[in-house]
Amino acid sequence: AARAETPAGAAVAPAATAATATTATTDAPMDPSSVAVPVDMTSHMTRAAPTAPPVSAYFLAEAVANVSRLIDSMLPTDECAETFVRRGGVALLIRLHAMPLLPDSFSTSSACHALSVTLRSFAGRSPYSPILVSQTQDALTQCVRAANDNVERAIRLAAKSDPGQAFVDVADVVAKFREDPSSHGSLDALLHKGVPKDGVADALRDVARVLTVTQSVLNLTTSLLRSSPGTMPGLLNELGDGGEGAAAVKEWKPGGLIDAVSYAHRNVEILGGILAEGAEARDAARQSVAERTRETVNAETSATETDSVAPVVAATASAMRFIDQECVRFRASYNYFCSSLVKNVANARHRASAETVAFLRVPVAELAARLSAVVADVVDGVGGAAVRFRDGSVADAGVLSDGIARRRLCGLFETLHAILIDERRRCSQGLVLNYMDRCLGVERAREAFEALWRVAEDEAGVFVEKAQKLDERESSVEAKGKAPRRQTNVASSSRKPSVDLSMTTAKILPAYVAAALRSATSLLLQLVDVDVLFGSSGSAANVVAPAGFVPTKDAKGLGTPSYPPPSDPRVFAARLHANLAPAVLAAWRSKALSFFPGEAASHLMSALVHLGKGTEKLPKSVAHHLEFKRLERDRSAGRASRGARSVGERLEAMIDRADREARGGA
Repeated sequence: AARAETPAGAAVAPAATAATATTATTDAPMDPSSVAVPVDMTSHMTRAAPTAPPVSAYFLAEAVANVSRLIDSMLPTDECAETFVRRGGVALLIRLHAMPLLPDSFSTSSACHALSVTLRSFAGRSPYSPILVSQTQDALTQCVRAANDNVERAIRLAAKSDPGQAFVDVADVVAKFREDPSSHGSLDALLHKGVPKDGVADALRDVARVLTVTQSVLNLTTSLLRSSPGTMPGLLNELGDGGEGAAAVKEWKPGGLIDAVSYAHRNVEILGGILAEGAEARDAARQSVAERTRETVNAETSATETDSVAPVVAATASAMRFIDQECVRFRASYNYFCSSLVKNVANARHRASAETVAFLRVPVAELAARLSAVVADVVDGVGGAAVRFRDGSVADAGVLSDGIARRRLCGLFETLHAILIDERRRCSQGLVLNYMDRCLGVERAREAFEALWRVAEDEAGVFVEKAQKLDERESSVEAKGKAPRRQTNVASSSRKPSVDLSMTTAKILPAYVAAALRSATSLLLQLVDVDVLFGSSGSAANVVAPAGFVPTKDAKGLGTPSYPPPSDPRVFAARLHANLAPAVLAAWRSKALSFFPGEAASHLMSALVHLGKGTEKLPKSVAHHLEFKRLERDRSAGRASRGARSVGERLEAMIDRADREARGGA
């Protein structure tokens, strides 16, 4: 960059030593508008033009890693770092995430990690942090908007199309080519990257490409939240072009990236449910089209054309797997993003003032409102409610099938578990639970648990019905004196009951339902366990913390607190037990309980034990919180005794008294 601006004929003086290369720089933050290169992600997410010669995707990923390491080695020199940032180097590094020829797995690769490490190094240097924050926010804003637009179109396309339409497109392309081979020259003229041009697979692969880029930038944002918690207001405030959110760090405006990313996650879950529900029909269509095309080509054309059709079928199958995988990866990235945000705020109380902590709790309150709205949307969807988009339009009837709604329900518990439970510290995120409780989200979560039990009953009922029909058919065959044509482990010739309960759950319940039962019962167990609820030192304060936020307009009223938060953590724990106890009891009354995975049944048994214990005996952290609150009230009222014992002595006395009462059966 320095040589590019040197006048012609002028020599560039090299740095004599490493010491002289470092110039005195100020710690004043750089203005984001002073950089030379804006962040432009959307133009890089379009289809890549053919390269000559072609570049290997993995070679390109390794080149990105090498560039990242090179820049990282230059950053300790202030002169190089300032020049690099001022000439738009941060924007160029962020745009590397969107290069069209990168491999599909780039967002989870070591090259992407190396790029993230290089970018994170700017966050720790005060002059450059505003540049990184504003441009990362700008990049994620563009990516999320593009993802929402593309995924909505994909939902409409998938809902209107047959599940096997991608492979029907292959048959149509082959037939079109065979009708007039001379006008097309070769089958490749009707293809784009190996799949039928402008077909379903081609469109969905473009959507997957946008999701891949969005996931990469979302992972970068998450890594910044974890490594530099102070960047959170600038990263996640109201959406802006060029970093208005980064500048408005003293006022939180709902409707920013938390809202947009949550909406994208909701749409991706719907698309993933549509694709997963049609997987069997899609596989059947692939086999049918492959066989039909092979037979037609072998009968009427040369064998060389047979070899050219098989790769098209394989490429189409690969494109459909790609979009399936990206939906799963996006869910994982969203869960990691939300859990990192919540942990960031939960830990802020140890390093920030009371005013700062109150400000940082606002994004968690917004996340809780959005999460409550998502839970309500999923539960209503199981009940047959329509799927609506932000523009007010309603999704086609294909999105309203019971199978898609059930898959959305089953995927919900993985997200709830990731956000509400900190497995490493074995504690729940009381702040989110507090705000969800005020948004009626906990009540809707109970309805989600009960809906899952009903889904398991329906799936088990389908299995039992099939087994009974098989049993009746074999009985009729035996009654006619004929040998049964089929023996199964469900019904035997000795006329035992149709359902063998020794069968594994995987043979009775679909895999996604069994996985949801494990995740849901684990979540339910940890929510009613008071040791987990108050597992961290700040849990007692978090469950009674005020929200201080205004809900987004489209939260259907769920963001409006239904009642003020309790001032006593014991009241919150009792109310949580009262809300979730019906779900635990409904599971024990479920007709499908015998079909639950063993791990899920064990979780339900433990949940009953914790409900039986109640909330009378709580961890010592709750007693500490109550004592500190009492001392604060004494000081504010001017009744603090000058000759009172120290705080530590009073705490020990109170704990000893509580222990004596517990031993005495109080």
